[in-house]
Parts: sequence; C-alpha cells; structure tokens
Amino acid sequence: MSEECPDLTFFGRNLLKTINVAKDKFHDCPWPHFDGVPDAYPDRILVCDFSITHVMNSGISMQDAWAAIEKSNIKDDKGGDASDLLKLIPSDLRLEETSESYEKINWEVIDRLFRHLRIKNVGFSRIAKMLSRKRPFLIPMLDSWIYEFLDGIGKEWYLGRGNPPTWFNAEWLAWEIGKASPYIRMIRHDMIPQKEKLERLRKCLNSDALTEVPLEASLLRIYEATLWQALIKGLI
Repeated sequence: MSEECPDLTFFGRNLLKTINVAKDKFHDCPWPHFDGVPDAYPDRILVCDFSITHVMNSGISMQDAWAAIEKSNIKDDKGGDASDLLKLIPSDLRLEETSESYEKINWEVIDRLFRHLRIKNVGFSRIAKMLSRKRPFLIPMLDSWIYEFLDGIGKEWYLGRGNPPTWFNAEWLAWEIGKASPYIRMIRHDMIPQKEKLERLRKCLNSDALTEVPLEASLLRIYEATLWQALIKGLI
C-alpha cells in the first residue's frame, strides 16, 4: 500500500499515511457533493456559485451573495466586470503544468478578479471557495487554515529559511492583504516536485468508492484538500 499510495510533504513537513488523511477528507464530503457539482456557466459568476459554498462552510448569507453579484456586474477601473475577467483565465489551464520561469497565467487578472468581488462580509476565503469551482485546476479554495499556513511559510522564507522560489522577494511583508496570486504560486512551488506522487494518490482515492474521486480530478484539489485535513487534525 505504501508503494502505491505515497506520502506527501508540505513545504518540507512530512505527512505520514497521507492516503488515510486524504480519505478522511473525501469521506466527510465526497467528490459529487461540492467539487463534482456541474457548472453550466464556467465563464459567468452567479449567485448560485456563492450558495453552493455553504457545503464547504463558507457561512455566506444570501444578502451578501446578492451584494457580491451586484458588485461583480460593475466595471472596474480598467473597464472589466467580474465575468469579463473570468473569461481571461483559461478554464483548462492546470497549475502544475505552468512554470515559474515561463508564466502562462496572467496573475494580475486573477488579483483584479479577487479585488473586484471583495465587499464587506465577502472576503478572501469566500471568494476563493466560489472561484475554485470556476477554475478548479488553477484556483485553490484557500480556506483560512490554508491561508494562515501559507502565510507562516512566507514569513519563514522572508527570514531566510526554507527553499523559496525565485520570484519570492523581500517585499513579503508589504504584500497586499487579500492578494491571491502569491499564495497560489506558493502552492505551485510545492506541488510541482510532487506531481507524480499526487497522480498516484489520486488513483488511490479513486479506488476507494466512498470518496467518489474521479481519475480526472484536479491535482490541485487533491493537494489542497489533503493539506486542509492535515492542518485541522494537527498532523503537520
């Protein structure tokens, strides 16, 4: 079993029996209950997109969801509304297939989209939960557990510890609050060396009928969901 289902590391922190942790996550919320819900409008942001995040405990109210949608339809200072910006982000682009040396992603567009959707009571985590269904191969859910963990890693890098990527710089402490792109790029930096392991882990999850994880599931989601489960259980 250990050969077929490898253990992952998260920024140098070993997660023993990774498969058990990942199974626990997807037993609690099997794939079809959130990740596998079909999205008929991947290039439009609708109020139902916020509604479904209740499954992942976003706690957003319908009043706040409607307010976010109303703001999303307003043009930003560069002339695009939220759906315009979403269309500029390829739906088939996978985070692990991009490169730090040759970017295929317009990070400015992603950060503009997060800024554009932000209103009172609809912040970073709630926006990320919604957008993670729109672009599941590229945008992680960035739950507060994940955000705080990555923030801690960033501070370690800032202090000269660990193995920061080439794009990371000493401006870490001045990064804009709520800016998503640095955290997504941090995840990529940790995912890419483990791509083969993540693919094997996905096969292991697929073979467990209770998870209902399909073979075409996003490696990003496998990575992030496992990390989240490990964090809430205090395993790393």
